[in-house]
This record gives sequence, structure tokens and C-alpha cells, in this order.
Amino acid sequence: MSKENKEELNEEVVEDSKEVSKEVTKEVSKKASEKESKNDNKDGEGKSAPTSLIIEAIIAVAAIALIIVAVVFHGDKNGNAVSQNGQNTAVSGGSVSVDNSELWTNAPAIPDSASFNNLTEAECEAAVAEGTMLKLTTSDGATVYVNNYDNAEYFNKEASVSDDDVENVIKTQVLVQYAETKETDHTVVQKMDSVSVDYVGKIDGVAFDGGSAEGQVLTVGGGGFIPGFEDGMIGMSVGETKDVNTTFPADYHNPEVAGKTAVFTITMNEILGTVTYPELSDEIANEVTGGQYPTAAELRSYLKESMLSDHIMSFINTDFFVAGCPDDAVIEAYNSQLKYYDQVSATTGMSVSDLVAAQGQDLDELKTATMTDAVNSARYNILYQAIAESNGLTVTDEDLTALATEYGYSDLESFYRDYGATEETAKTFLMQDKIVEFLTGKLN
Repeated sequence: MSKENKEELNEEVVEDSKEVSKEVTKEVSKKASEKESKNDNKDGEGKSAPTSLIIEAIIAVAAIALIIVAVVFHGDKNGNAVSQNGQNTAVSGGSVSVDNSELWTNAPAIPDSASFNNLTEAECEAAVAEGTMLKLTTSDGATVYVNNYDNAEYFNKEASVSDDDVENVIKTQVLVQYAETKETDHTVVQKMDSVSVDYVGKIDGVAFDGGSAEGQVLTVGGGGFIPGFEDGMIGMSVGETKDVNTTFPADYHNPEVAGKTAVFTITMNEILGTVTYPELSDEIANEVTGGQYPTAAELRSYLKESMLSDHIMSFINTDFFVAGCPDDAVIEAYNSQLKYYDQVSATTGMSVSDLVAAQGQDLDELKTATMTDAVNSARYNILYQAIAESNGLTVTDEDLTALATEYGYSDLESFYRDYGATEETAKTFLMQDKIVEFLTGKLN
């Protein structure tokens, strides 16, 4: 399934701070409760590969879901998906028999994996010569180019997390719900002013989808927008219109604008007041995390670790290049997703066709989107395989046993059975943790 749904631009350019804060509180508190249950019962959720505070909570759920649903299937010689026993059988949704035979036939053509690379092989070779990329080869003969984590200066510059980075996340995603806006009489925008603005964003002179907003309320210096957007408003007067040049981060979640320069024409409507934030206290840390991180120091440490993992994964996942992606790997990923749809269908008692129709789509659209995601999934698996093999990283039987134990199981067989997992999917899950741990050790 797609990692990102298409969003409106004001959600792509900036997240609403208060809504973000509520989501952080809800997700972190939920995770805290789950961990507490695990401590009490030796059950509960296992590890995740955390990113930022919000995304980490989502990824934690998604990573576990991958283990639950990633049962390996095999495609037939024509690339059509078939069930493990070679038949398109109906699944049972409780007491309701659900026929998903259409799901397992007429698989769409596999897209050319080369089109998924942001760089050409020639550009990658040039980057290798410059020392900013590595060229790796897997045991299967696949060639992978990845940002150079062996270049200490480059890796530290791109992947490290500063104390200022942590404090900005604390302010924009934790303390924002405790912020106060006080009236002000100044008419020139200052840092930490709450303002109302209209803006129109353009790339290469063309307004892009969702790039405009009217009456947008934001805190200048609050860190909710892309770099340069808020700072460009400092010094503006009420009623003034100004062009602000910005560049979307290279790893921005919308690939259509990632890394591109944009010009935002901003009109300052009103200065609503000046925003003040409290200091992060033990009381606040304890409250927003449901007691999992009861002190400010513990929450800061957790956030820094989460952000570091995010930066590392972003470093290796941005602009990597896979020279050829085996069709077998794509079909395997595609069929795993179909199995997931089967399981959802069985739970709801509705066929996949009906579930998709309820979302205003049809089954062919779902299959096409799933095949696209399968190519991406296969590419990432090859990337992680290349990094692991090049650095002698392996997942041992002891690692697998520890994972099962963390989920409250005394044996692997029961763990795999209950979670619909295989040894390979469990190894893939653990390998990502191994890679993050290995690369963290390379940072100064």
C-alpha cells in the first residue's frame, strides 16, 4: 500500500501545530500504555524503526503490521498471483464466505524499475568518484548506489541531530499545546508572532497543486513550515505583499516538489499576537507521554534517538539507485499485499472489490497501485540487503528468538503462526534495526 496519501498543500507545506500536538500526545500516550502492559505481562508490542515523534508512532504500527501480513506467496509463470495451494479460494469473513477470486487474477504489468530511480547510473558513478555515494553489489548480483555513509564528514553533516533540532521538535510538536498567545500592538512582524496570511506558491513560475491558502494562521518561527518560509515574513508590515524564496527539503514526503525551489507570494493580513512557550518540565514530559518518559531529560533523549534514526534512514533512502529489480522480488511483494487485502476482507466480511468500491475506486486501480508499491518495496529490500552484506550484518537465530520473546512468545513456531509471518519477513524486520544501529555507530 502507498506510504503517503495525496495531501492538500497546506498539509504538505505545513502541519497545523495544534493538531500535530494532539496527535503526538495521543500516539505517544498509546505507545506508553502498550509498553507499560508489556512490562507488566511480558507481552505487548515489539520494536519499531522510529523516525520523528509523530511518524515514529505511525511507523511502529506499520512495521508490526508488515510482520503480521507479509506472508510470502509465489507468482505463476505469467506473473499472475495465486494462493499458496495454487487455487483462488474464497476466504471466510467470520460466518460470511467472501469470494476474492478477482483479486488473484490479471495482475498488472510490472513497471520498469529503472523509472523509480531519481538519478541516472552515470550521475551515480560521478557521485562515487566525488565520494558522496557508494557502489555496492549484493550476493545475487544486483548493483546498488547509496549515499556514502563511509564518508564521515558527509555522513555527519547530513545525518546528525543537533540539540537545536531536538528543541525545535519539542517546541513545535510538544509544547505547542501549552503555548499562550498574548495581545500585541506592533504592526511589523517579529519572530514568534501569530499571524494570518494569504500565500500563493509557484515552482518555475507555475502555481502548483495545493500551493495556495487564504487566512492561514501560523506562528512565525514556530517551525511548522519548510525552511525559509516563516523567516521570510519577519519585518513585514500588515497589508504588505512579498515574495519569499524557499527550497523544499530533498527528502520531502511529496516527491513532486522535493528538492525544488519555490517562490511564495505572501500577503500579511493581520498580526494576531505574540506566542510564548513554557519550558519543557518533568510534569509536561510525563503528561504528554502517558508516564513513559516521566522527566524532561528522558523525553529529550528519546526524541533525539528517534530523530537520529529518522535522519539515518532518510540518508540511505534518499536518491539510492538499484540497477535492475528482479521480477520475482516484485511479484513476491505484490502477492504479500494481496494477502493483506484478503485478510482485511476476511475480517470485515466484505469482498476486496466491495471494500475498494466503498472508497470510490475499482479493483484494477488497486492492483495497479499495489504493483507500483511492490516495485518500491522490492527496491528497498535490495538496498537493505546490499548494506547488510557489505558490512557483515546478519540476523541470528538468537535475534529471532528474542523478537518472539519480546512479543510474549516462548517459541518461534507459535509466533510465526499467530502473526502470519515467515522467518524471512521477520529477518527483514530485524535487519532494518541492525542497519540503523550500525550506522548510528558511525556518527561522531
